[in-house]
Amino acid sequence: MPTVIVVHSFRRGTGKTSLVANLAALLARAGKRVGLVDLNIESPSLHYAFGLKDSAITCYLNDVLRQACSVEQATYDVTTSLQGSAPGKLYLLPASTRFLDISMALKGDFDSEALDACIPELIENNQLDIVLVDTRAGLTDDTLAAIAMTDILCIILRPDAQDFQGTAVTVDLARRLGGEVTVSQVQAEFRIPNAMALGALERLCGRGECQREQRKDIDAYLFKGVMPAKAIKRCPYCGSEFAVKSAMRQCPNCGANLEITKE
Repeated sequence: MPTVIVVHSFRRGTGKTSLVANLAALLARAGKRVGLVDLNIESPSLHYAFGLKDSAITCYLNDVLRQACSVEQATYDVTTSLQGSAPGKLYLLPASTRFLDISMALKGDFDSEALDACIPELIENNQLDIVLVDTRAGLTDDTLAAIAMTDILCIILRPDAQDFQGTAVTVDLARRLGGEVTVSQVQAEFRIPNAMALGALERLCGRGECQREQRKDIDAYLFKGVMPAKAIKRCPYCGSEFAVKSAMRQCPNCGANLEITKE
């Protein structure tokens, strides 16, 4: 079964893109069929690592996400850019360097449902063994959508206090898929469409990483081998406390935004 690996960092300048490019090259040389997705739509550069010039690109990931072209049209075989022989294959889905596309990314114009459909199509079109996704730094709708669909999450950080704190926030978000969750909780936490949340949980079920159980009128997904984060949602104004798995973001008593704190 193909493996999706998302490489993320809370801050820029961690060497994340260089790591993704080198890891992809090594895997292709080891005989794997590898797909690369440049989800760093705010500062795209992955295609430069493989000598793919902007003038040679007719369609980008951005075009796929707004349904202006197909995944196949935006996928480029960059195997020949690798030094020496490579028994595997390397396919790249680049992000756009066009000013308008980057401006739209900065404004948060992102279709997470289109991304959810994009990865499986890339895998099927090219019979891939592994997909590597290079995300943009920070926590945005597109990075959270990628985290929700990944098999392996690799977080890169620099050894300083700010990066440790930001990375801890990212890890905490990822851990909340542990324990017991419902589709609505995943949807609310990661702010993704219902269908995408359901698809992510069903894929985990299919791989045997969780088990679906009927609870009254809803399905609960149990991750028996994962310890959920020991935290609560607390209102900073009235002090009300709620379970961290609760989908609510605002206090029902005073309307203030809830904060997640350790018990």
